[in-house]
Amino acid sequence: WLLNRPKIYEAAIAGGLFFLIGGLYWFFMALGRPARPLWMLALGSFFWTLAIGSRATMVLPVAFMEIMVLGWIAIRSWHTAAVSGHLRAALAMGLPLIVGAIGLGWYNEARFGSPFEFGSRYLLTSANFNKYYEDTFSLAYLPVNLRNYLVNPFMVTGAFPFFTAIPGAKSLPAFPDIPKIYGSEQVTGFFYCFPFALFSLLAGAACVTGLRKSIFRPAGGTDQDGNFLLWMFFGLAGMTLLSFAPMLLFHNASMRYLADVIPSWLVLSLCGFWEGGRMLAGRPGLRRLYFALALGLATASILVSGLLGVAGYSK
Repeated sequence: WLLNRPKIYEAAIAGGLFFLIGGLYWFFMALGRPARPLWMLALGSFFWTLAIGSRATMVLPVAFMEIMVLGWIAIRSWHTAAVSGHLRAALAMGLPLIVGAIGLGWYNEARFGSPFEFGSRYLLTSANFNKYYEDTFSLAYLPVNLRNYLVNPFMVTGAFPFFTAIPGAKSLPAFPDIPKIYGSEQVTGFFYCFPFALFSLLAGAACVTGLRKSIFRPAGGTDQDGNFLLWMFFGLAGMTLLSFAPMLLFHNASMRYLADVIPSWLVLSLCGFWEGGRMLAGRPGLRRLYFALALGLATASILVSGLLGVAGYSK
């Protein structure tokens, strides 16, 4: 979908997506090694700084994951590493973010007159955002955005590519008090274009089960691999929810915004799929049915989203 028109919106979103996934890669590589190389931690934080520079809303999932990574390092090596080692890790992760925040604030001050203004007041669109600035984000948009991003259907046509995204709802009868600047472009809900996301529920169930076991585990019990898996599930779930939150409170719904939340949700869904397969290891018949279901949902996700991207915008 991001490639079907040459506009700057898609370039910014693609940049945020690339740097977000790149940061995940470097941090997971670093945490998977006993020594935890500082250059990997710094590079992961540098990637996430660039993700925020590409998409300011990435600040929420990035801040959450930075805390998660620092917490994991501190908990796992608190008794085996010197305090100076923890400080070096914190500095390697924090310095790129601090430099990036200063640079971005300096740029905003020079261009818009405030380090905290990212240009929302000066959008060239049909609405005067100096007048409606306070309505840019609002809880009033939550119900209609949930409807549009989760269950808004696509339209089936009689010619290739067969599927076309349609505009979302602009209001709901049960929630009439929506600011008039709200609008919805073409958008297809996750349940239609990304059904593979259902496997993320298995990752969520694993989080609940793993947390319960960790709370009631006998004193002295250790399970480093299991704890890391639980940490990863929690991190990806939090990252997904915090990437989704700004979309749900924003005054406009659009298909391209789905790319902000798809990366972490896809990785979480893959982890959930893996967890489900592991749970069925002793039941080969059910496991084959499970894999067939996963293959079907993955095929539907790739096929529908791909064909929607080929159709692109209808106006």
